[in-house]
Amino acid sequence: MHLTCTVVKVVMVVGMLMVMTPNSDALSGKTPPGPGLLGSFTQLKRVVSDFFRSRSAAEMISEKEGGLYQLNLGLSKICFINSRGFRDEAFLEKYHLFSDRGVESNKKQLPEELMQWRGTIRDNGAASDEARAFVNSTLKETSYLRTTVETQIEEAIAFFDDELTGAIPSDLVVPKMIFREHVLDVMTRIAFDTAGHRNTISGQWQFQKFFEDVDALSNSVLFQPGFISTVLPNTKVDDYETNLVGVAKYLKERAEEAIYTNRETSLVQRYSDFFLKRESSIAQPEDGWRLMYDFFTAGVNTVPEVITWDIYYLASDLDLQDKIRQEMKNFGTDVTYDDRTSLPRTMSFLTEVHRLRPVATLGIPHAASADGTIGGYAIDKETLIIPNHWAMHNDPSDWQSDPQVFDATRFLKLNGNDLTFDSDKARIVTPFSVGPRSCPGQEVARRTIFLTIANLVQKYTVRFPEGPVVDVSNVKGSFTMYAPKFEVLLEPRSRPPPQRN
Repeated sequence: MHLTCTVVKVVMVVGMLMVMTPNSDALSGKTPPGPGLLGSFTQLKRVVSDFFRSRSAAEMISEKEGGLYQLNLGLSKICFINSRGFRDEAFLEKYHLFSDRGVESNKKQLPEELMQWRGTIRDNGAASDEARAFVNSTLKETSYLRTTVETQIEEAIAFFDDELTGAIPSDLVVPKMIFREHVLDVMTRIAFDTAGHRNTISGQWQFQKFFEDVDALSNSVLFQPGFISTVLPNTKVDDYETNLVGVAKYLKERAEEAIYTNRETSLVQRYSDFFLKRESSIAQPEDGWRLMYDFFTAGVNTVPEVITWDIYYLASDLDLQDKIRQEMKNFGTDVTYDDRTSLPRTMSFLTEVHRLRPVATLGIPHAASADGTIGGYAIDKETLIIPNHWAMHNDPSDWQSDPQVFDATRFLKLNGNDLTFDSDKARIVTPFSVGPRSCPGQEVARRTIFLTIANLVQKYTVRFPEGPVVDVSNVKGSFTMYAPKFEVLLEPRSRPPPQRN
C-alpha cells in the first residue's frame, strides 16, 4: 500500500489520539494513564473534526488532564509528558534512563537501508557522548559562539539588509519566505564557512527542492516510515527515502568541499580536526556531514518560523515596536547578543513568542534504555518519551494572566524603579528542551533570532498592509507551529540609530 506522507500523518494523529482515553484505574496502580480501548465514535468525531480545523496535535494532547499519558500501540509504546515536573524527572534526574533514542526504536523509526544516511541525533551511548563532547566545545562554547557564530550571523544579516534594500519601500514582503532564506544563509556560513543564499546554491530548482525536502523530514520526525509500518503493516511511504537521501547527499557534498578546501572556521572542519585528535572514537573525521544533517533539518524550517511569529506580533503592535526600539537606542546599530541583559522589553517579547509559539510543539522522541519510572508510573524499556512543550508553556498554574493570550510584558518585573527581565520566570520556557538531549544548536538559534530582530527593529518599521489582519487563532502543525502566510511592509527608519554610547 502506497500512501503519501501527508495522508499517513493524518491517519497517525487520528489513530494516536483515538486511544488517548484516560484510564481511571491507572491512577491507583503503576500503569500510566491511557490508553485502553479505542475511544468512542463521539471522541473520534471530535478528534477528526479538531484535526481538520488545523489545531495543533500538541494542543489536543494537552487537553487530557494529567501530566503523563502512555499509548500502547502493540509493538510500540509512546509516553507523552505534559508537565515540567515529570519532564525534569525524566530528562534531568533520570537522564541515564531516558536520554537514549533506543536501539529497537531506531529500527522501528528508520528502515535498515536508510540508517547509513541518518544524522547523529539517533546515536546512543558512546557515539552520542562523542557528538555531545564536540557540540559542547563549539555550539555551546561561549568563546566560539562570540568569535565565530555571531560573526557569521552578522555577515548574513549584512547580506540580508542589502537584499531588502532592493525591495523597499513600496514592495510587500512575505516574512516566511525571506527569513527562511536568511536562516539557511546563516547556517551554511556556520557549517561550511561559505554563503548559502540562492545565488550560491546552483539552480533555483535545487534551492527550492532543498527546502521542500527539509520541510518533509522535519515534519516527519514523529511519523517516520519504520514507526508507521509498525502500526500500519505493509504501509510504504515513498517520499521519505527521497527526502532523506537527497538532503543527506547534498550536505555530505558540501561538507567534503569545505574540508577539501580547508575552511578552518567552518563547523565541519572543526569536527574533522576534533576527531583527528582523538586516539580512538566511534565517529570518524569525515562524518561531520551527519552532525550538519541534524543542524540543518532541525533549524532550517523551525528558526524562520519563530522569526516570522516575531514579525507578526511586532506588526500587530506598533507601540511595542517603539518601546523595543527606544531601549536599544543607547547601543546604536551595534547591538550584540551580550546586550540582551540590558534589554528587558526585547527579551520579554522574544521569550513570550518562544512560550506561545514554540519552535517545536512536541519534542523529538527519547527512548527508555531500561525499565524505569516517571512520577511513580512504570515505563517499559524502549518506550518512546515525547515532551509536550506546548502543554508545559501553557500550564495555567504558572501564569497570572491567560496563558493562551500573547502578552509581551509577561516576563517584566520592577526591581525598585527599574524595569527588569524576569529570568526566573523565563526558565519555565524551554522550547529547546532540557538535559543532555536538548537541542545542540539552541545557542545558534537564540543568537540568530535576537540579532535578526534587533537589526530589523532598529532599521525598519514593520507594518501590516491595509485590510484585515491574518487570523492566528487556529495555527497548524503537529511538530512545528507554523505561522500563517502573510505580508508586511518594511518601512526604512528616516533617521539611522545613533552610534553606540
